[in-house]
Amino acid sequence: MHDPGSTWQPKHPVRAARAAIDRLVLDSAGAGIRPSVLCPAMIYGRGLGPARNEVHIAALVAQARHSGVVRHVGAGRNIWSTVHVEDLADLYLLALEGSTAGTFYFAENGEESLVGLAAAIAEALGLDGPEPWNIEAAGAFWGPAFTGGALASNSRVRATRARDILDILGWKPRHGSVTEWIATDLTP
Repeated sequence: MHDPGSTWQPKHPVRAARAAIDRLVLDSAGAGIRPSVLCPAMIYGRGLGPARNEVHIAALVAQARHSGVVRHVGAGRNIWSTVHVEDLADLYLLALEGSTAGTFYFAENGEESLVGLAAAIAEALGLDGPEPWNIEAAGAFWGPAFTGGALASNSRVRATRARDILDILGWKPRHGSVTEWIATDLTP
C-alpha cells in the first residue's frame, strides 16, 4: 500500500486527477479545516440518489442481458475490493463526527474476482456463463478505456485505519459480501 500523501503519481489521467484532489484536500488540514479523504473501491448496493446502480456490476449485467451470456474480461482473475453503499455512508458519518484532520481512509468490506462476480450474476439472472471474453471484443462492447482501466484491472485496498478503534472511527461494516448481495438483491 502506498502513502497517499507521497509523490506517487498514477499514469491514468482520471486517477492522476483524483490523486491531485486528494492531496489538495489533505493539505487543507493546515488551514483550520478538518479534512478526510475516503477512498472506496467497487461500491455495490442500491443507492438512494438518481444514479442507483454501481458502475462495474451494472456494466456486467447490461452485457449479460444484451447477449444472454455473462462474460468477464480474460480469465477474470483480477480482484476488486468491494464496499456496500450503506456501509460507506456509515463510514462517511463516522469520519465527519470524529476523524483526525488530514486522514486518508480506504473503504472495503471484502473483495472478489471478476470471474466470481460474473458467476454470481449468471446464477442470479439464470443466464449462461461466466465465459471469458478477449480484451478486444470486450473493449468493442464496453469501450477500451473502461474495459482496460476497470474490468481488466485489479483494485485492492484494506480498510485497516477505518476499522481501527484507536483511530476513533472503529467502523464495522454491516453488509455481507458482494456475491451475497448479487444473490439476494440483484433483480433479474
